[in-house]
Amino acid sequence: MPLDDAELSRRLDEMPVMEPPADLRTSIMDGVRGSQLTVRSFPRRRAIFAAGWAAAAIVVLVFLVAFPLRHEPADVVGTMAPKWPLVDRYGNERATLIVHKRGDFYALEAVIPGPRPVTTSIAWDEQKLAPTGVSLGFDASFRKDQVTFTLRDPSQNAGVIVRRLGAATRANVRVSIDNQEVLRAAVPLE
Repeated sequence: MPLDDAELSRRLDEMPVMEPPADLRTSIMDGVRGSQLTVRSFPRRRAIFAAGWAAAAIVVLVFLVAFPLRHEPADVVGTMAPKWPLVDRYGNERATLIVHKRGDFYALEAVIPGPRPVTTSIAWDEQKLAPTGVSLGFDASFRKDQVTFTLRDPSQNAGVIVRRLGAATRANVRVSIDNQEVLRAAVPLE
């Protein structure tokens, strides 16, 4: 279900502001001033096109640095936030839920053994947790209280990052496979 403008605006307002390094503007301007190449040496369209590609390359580079690609196969140690402190693992023969924490953010990752493709959902108490991101690499859709994935490859796991709302101390998290609940956990939010 797509987000409406108000919900999207609220979520964007809640995201932490990241400040660039203090010397970034100075170093860029020094580079521009020291360059022998000027915009006038290109036709205007080429200059705009080149600037657009340069900006896109910077965005991709920042994304790759902030979210490095992982190539190892998925297992029950979790791949979403392995450097975050582990809260707990909950599991049975059908699924394992791995929970990592950093501040008020929790990485919930469902590791599903067995054949692919499979549709997997992670659901939570919407009064206690709000979604902030999902793992990449496969089909995913999410709403306020659930994220649903189509896992197509054995290395894919279902993962979502959620933020604790208010002073909640525990949240129920449910994992479903093909619309059938296979795991329920009471995750501590402390």
